[in-house]
Amino acid sequence: LWDWPYSLAWSPDGRLLSARFGARIITWTADGSLAHETDAPESHPNYSYPMCYSPDGRWLAMANYAQTLLYSAKDGKLARKTDNKAAWVTFSP
Repeated sequence: LWDWPYSLAWSPDGRLLSARFGARIITWTADGSLAHETDAPESHPNYSYPMCYSPDGRWLAMANYAQTLLYSAKDGKLARKTDNKAAWVTFSP
């Protein structure tokens, strides 16, 4: 079904785990149930693109070679997209 994930991110409260597989971000609850699946821009297969949750757990940020994206952690919907390239994403507490 999938190869290995390009990146992983745990929510700060430990209740969600998100994994990037190609053009999909798949999020599971801590008990292994599927929370949601989200379309993401296709990635170059030789690179790992970072993801991280905001400190309050409301947002999931992701970067790739062409964009930086912000998703709602609640439903996985894209909330914001910029055309800024980024090698890493993080939130300030």
